[in-house]
Amino acid sequence: MAKKGLWRSPGVAIRIIERQRLFVVQGGRCAYCGEDLELNNITFDHVWPRSRQAPPDDQNLVLACSRCNAVKGRQNPQYFVKRCPADAPIFQLHPELRQN
Repeated sequence: MAKKGLWRSPGVAIRIIERQRLFVVQGGRCAYCGEDLELNNITFDHVWPRSRQAPPDDQNLVLACSRCNAVKGRQNPQYFVKRCPADAPIFQLHPELRQN
């Protein structure tokens, strides 16, 4: 019998793989503030809140520090990104959010 905690469901394994992929794509930085992410301070964020007819998760998830995720909450990302630095990873992942 396997020890409890060593077995992972397929859903958990997918989330781990997605977290690793996003970490590499975002250069280890928070999508919004651009600060380096720390392993104990990484959260998934839905760029477009799921309650607002969001695209599928594979096109809508980013990694954010817990502070940015909490402040953004369910805000429309078009308004939230106005406070992001110009080199924030969110603009590479979602260029449609860049302000002209």
